[in-house]
Order: sequence, then C-alpha cells, then structure tokens
Amino acid sequence: MPYAWLTQEMSHHVTTAGDTVIWLWARTTRRDLRHLLRHPDARGEVLLTATIARHRVLLSDFSDWHQVLNRAPHVPRTPDEDHATWWARAEPLIEDYHARITAAGLDGTGYLDLPDTYRDELERGWRAIFDPATWAPGESVQATVHELRVADITRAIRIR
Repeated sequence: MPYAWLTQEMSHHVTTAGDTVIWLWARTTRRDLRHLLRHPDARGEVLLTATIARHRVLLSDFSDWHQVLNRAPHVPRTPDEDHATWWARAEPLIEDYHARITAAGLDGTGYLDLPDTYRDELERGWRAIFDPATWAPGESVQATVHELRVADITRAIRIR
C-alpha cells in the first residue's frame, strides 16, 4: 500500500508515468553513505551518480516517509521548529488519532479498509513529506523516479 500511494502521488508531481519506482538519494550525509557502502552486501555493487531533470523527480523526507510505511499519522514540522517543540505539538495529535481509531473499533484495520475520514486524514499529513519547508535541517532526502536513463548517469564507481 505505501508504494501504491507513492506511485499515485508521483502522478501528480512528475511529468513521467509508470508503475516502476526507483529510489535514489538526493541528499544524505557522508557518514550514512559510507556506512551503506561498507556493508558486506554492497561489495561488487555499483554506486551511480546521476543528474536528473527536476520535473522527473519527486523529492521527500526520508525519515518522514516512514510514517507512510508504518501507516501512521504524520504531523509536519513548521519552519524553524526544533525537535522538542515539534514533538510537544505532535505527540498529542498522534495519540488522539490512535485513540479515535481504537474507539471506533478499527485497531488492526488495514489502511485501505479504513473509513474515508481516517484515510483522508492520514493522506493529508503524508503529503507534507514532499514539502521542503517541513523537512528537518540535515535530514536525508530521497528521490523517486519512474526511470533512470543512461544519459542521466554522470559517474559510476564499483564498490570494493
């Protein structure tokens, strides 16, 4: 379901079309990238650097994407809001959502089986993952595209 939702959102944000979604890093830290590249399973893989036209790419906050993956409410940050201030505002809203789901007898109900009001509420919050104004400073940003063209690739490095 999260991937179907993302594919649907891509149809509203990018000029390409398709069911395929390719994940890329648009911004990550050197430390995180080094950690990924040092993993034993990475040996023999190829790290690609690419330049892709903005109209073909949907950017989103990597950490916030996990709210979609977990089918959980997402309370976007406001500009210049630190983590503690955000959490003091977000926690009661998230708890309220879960309390309403429980009171309605919908615990364990799959996202697609939720009544429209609950599903719409989740989706409104999730859409903020695409808004750079809600991203925490320094967070990794993921990019999703329908295709990666040979002409997009600017560098390829085999991981040893």
